[in-house]
Amino acid sequence: MTAPARAAATRRGTGRIPSTPARWVRGLCAFLLLLTPTACSSEAIGLSFSTPRVLKVGVTPRPDGEILAHVDKAVAPALGFELDPVRFTDAAAAKEALRDKLIDVAFVRNDPEAAALGQVMPGRGLAFVAPVFVEPLAVYSSTIARVSDLEEGGEVLIPSESAKAGRALRLLAAHGVVRLREGAGTQATVRDVTANPKHVRITEVPAEEMPRGYDDAVAAVVDVSTAQRTGLTAAGGKVLVLEPADGNAYVNGLFVRAGDEDDPQVSKLAELLRSPSVKAFIEDTYDHTIMPAS
Repeated sequence: MTAPARAAATRRGTGRIPSTPARWVRGLCAFLLLLTPTACSSEAIGLSFSTPRVLKVGVTPRPDGEILAHVDKAVAPALGFELDPVRFTDAAAAKEALRDKLIDVAFVRNDPEAAALGQVMPGRGLAFVAPVFVEPLAVYSSTIARVSDLEEGGEVLIPSESAKAGRALRLLAAHGVVRLREGAGTQATVRDVTANPKHVRITEVPAEEMPRGYDDAVAAVVDVSTAQRTGLTAAGGKVLVLEPADGNAYVNGLFVRAGDEDDPQVSKLAELLRSPSVKAFIEDTYDHTIMPAS
């Protein structure tokens, strides 16, 4: 067809028009904008040009970041689920970024002060929505086989860090070594000990220094990952009792801003992090130094 013929055919309405949807929509929008500036919104013409939302997730490097990286690489792509991990040095920094709306969700440890999982934290504007794993404390010893075998006046090391010290004392109290003041809670200290039947000497030391004093002590209370990293287990330490994962207030999981608890993408992330695949990854990778939350 010659150029004049094509021009005539176009004037008669029989010529070809652009076939791609984007070019057609741009033409329609240009026409509608002559009528009213708002006529070309996606709602007005029934079309959406928005891209899927990428979920920004705040994490600390290990193990939260490693678990999220596994989900991001091995699980999420098959579902068309996009994650943007944002690393922070500690949980407090991630939570602050969440409050400031710099991220959408934080995958970090739950606050020990929270009375129950899922409770909105007064004055902080955050809510804990999904437990994922626990880094348990354990009582180690290379000289006794049971906690009940502790001898009169024996020395037990506990972490000097305030949060872990309270957990350690509660673990000892749960197995009858000491009794704590009623209401001492998660922030218990040695001053809250009201009974010590065997007059056990409780010594607070930094967790990283546990191996130095371990040879002179009967037992030590420390988290499993620190025990392995510092060589305490290599020094012959055996686990006598382990802090339970069920109902543990120190569980690591997902935080959102209060009001976002039902965000569908956060719910999907929670589902993935609590899936059998991720639970198997945790068990295989960390050799029981952390445990999936129930």
